[in-house]
Amino acid sequence: MGGSSCLGFSFIEFKLKWLEYRFRACGLRPQLVHLMDSNNTTIHCWVPWRRTGTNNKSEEEEEEAEEEEACGGIGSVPENKKRKKKKKRPALMLLHGFAPNALLCWENQIAAFVRDFDVYVPDLLFFGNSTTTQQREEQGEEKQRQRWSEAFQAECLMHMLQVLGVQQKQNNNNNNSSSSQQQQQQQDLHVLGTSYGGMVAFRMAELYPTLVSKVVFSSSGICMLPTNNDEMLARNNLSHVSQLLLPSTVQQMRVGIATAIYKQNRIPDFLLRDFVEVLYEENRAERKQLLDDMVIGTPEAFPLPQLTQKFLVVWGEYDEIFNISLAYELQKHLGTQRAEMVVMKNCGHALQIENPREFNRIILNFLQSPAEKSTKD
Repeated sequence: MGGSSCLGFSFIEFKLKWLEYRFRACGLRPQLVHLMDSNNTTIHCWVPWRRTGTNNKSEEEEEEAEEEEACGGIGSVPENKKRKKKKKRPALMLLHGFAPNALLCWENQIAAFVRDFDVYVPDLLFFGNSTTTQQREEQGEEKQRQRWSEAFQAECLMHMLQVLGVQQKQNNNNNNSSSSQQQQQQQDLHVLGTSYGGMVAFRMAELYPTLVSKVVFSSSGICMLPTNNDEMLARNNLSHVSQLLLPSTVQQMRVGIATAIYKQNRIPDFLLRDFVEVLYEENRAERKQLLDDMVIGTPEAFPLPQLTQKFLVVWGEYDEIFNISLAYELQKHLGTQRAEMVVMKNCGHALQIENPREFNRIILNFLQSPAEKSTKD
């Protein structure tokens, strides 16, 4: 990293440092979570400060230990004097799209969401400081396509939550009451994903139906067909979607912003060059491979599985990356009784950036509404 924006000073690096300060001020801390797998996978995630370090005790356990220590040790606090356990706050995971890292994607949401949720903001694999050494197998096109898919991202994220103690491993034995008791002890987990992050959220809801509660899909072309991007690429004289999502020149960067943002200001070339040098050069080949390894948007994705959670689909009326017709297709697939739909006026693809106040209000209204028990259709 090291931009050459203006006289050796990088505005983007300064912006990232400022955002780190803002996230810390909101009660989050960065943590590298090493997954105990054979692939040396590490997820960088902003987590609530109680989750940092090696102490994975719950908030209630810490409070109970403090009371016992003050009263002389274990068993010293009378039952009628013990503090009633507070209900756990729901956990909310924010999944970015092909923005270079999570800081830039969610800078306008953190302060609004940490008031009511334990917020987790990971960098997806090959973004920010999240990496894996898992090798893609070269034997067979099917294995290749699946190797770094959105489902692989979803599995890594859930494993990360288990390492952090937010979630326990899913119990597949449904023949006794232990699984229902385990679910009652789980901290509610909501997932908000935008664009590519929404596709990862879809796979999380599919793979872990008893662990994921509510899901928000923001501008995420989950129902897209292999030909959906053809018109957009032709209009912008591009041969591959990576030229839009992983720009290597100032001109490509300008086209990408114009496609993602409905209303925009003129950005000088030196700042766009700084963006490209600081944010898009690292892991460029791996990120392009993520695009090529996606299952959603390919013939292998269909038929899409039915999900059982409660959903919100939120879209910009002028989204040029994923046409608004895909929003209605997604709502229809999820079920109109199970999925709410909100269209944000005068917005394009990057809703959380274009109108953050309205976006935050819509998300909070949905997440804070009483949850209804989901049943399979």
